[in-house]
Amino acid sequence: VMPEILEAAGRLAAAEIRIEAQSRRREQLLGLREHGLVRTADLAEAEAALAEARAERVAALAVLGSAGISGADARKLLARGGATTLESPIDGVVLSVDAPLGSVHEAGSSPLFRIGAASTGRIVGRASASIPENATFVWIGSDGTEVSLSLRASSPLIDPRDGTREVFFDPEVPLRPGLTGKVQIRLPEGTAYAVVPARAVFLRDGEARVFALEAAGVREVPVRVVTASGTDAVVEGLVPGARVASDAGRYAASQAEAEGEVGHE
Repeated sequence: VMPEILEAAGRLAAAEIRIEAQSRRREQLLGLREHGLVRTADLAEAEAALAEARAERVAALAVLGSAGISGADARKLLARGGATTLESPIDGVVLSVDAPLGSVHEAGSSPLFRIGAASTGRIVGRASASIPENATFVWIGSDGTEVSLSLRASSPLIDPRDGTREVFFDPEVPLRPGLTGKVQIRLPEGTAYAVVPARAVFLRDGEARVFALEAAGVREVPVRVVTASGTDAVVEGLVPGARVASDAGRYAASQAEAEGEVGHE
């Protein structure tokens, strides 16, 4: 608390004590005047002292009011030895504090505290690929807590820096603002999806395919691309444990080159 505010609180307390004392003295003098036992000068002196104390109270309240502190708050401030309690205008959680020892914050400067409203909140994640159909979502906190999510919306804008886009989820239960964690995408049980390098997928006759290594050799296997990012693709149509060429274009070129050498011989 600024010294000027604490001093004004002290002046207010002193003025109120004097007002109370001078008010009692004035009442006593008025009672004695009815019996002719008091001089007019004594009564005038008491009223002048009372007016002076009231003026001091008004001046102290003006200083306190400029800082947004009421008379009641000033009394509490003195009772706590100059410490004051800051109250948030909303119920929530303190997200950050910018109040180093000795710092001065003026009007228009950065806030002392940032408060996150206590609400259900919204989870914002970044995805590098489109969301698979029939997928479910779970938020996993740093302590392992899992909360089911429902997909609300996906941003149409792709970040050119990393090719990701923002995805928004609503949690099933309220979460404290400011928490961080991971969003896990879960596919339905029994779904036979495989993750392969994006370069492993190629098109032939308008159909996505991969070169898969089988017991009889390498053959083209049709697949359905569920989702893809810049490096990986989730596909359907491969048996568990299948091995594929990581770069279909390079594999096809090497095969063509090998066939050319055989024909030349």
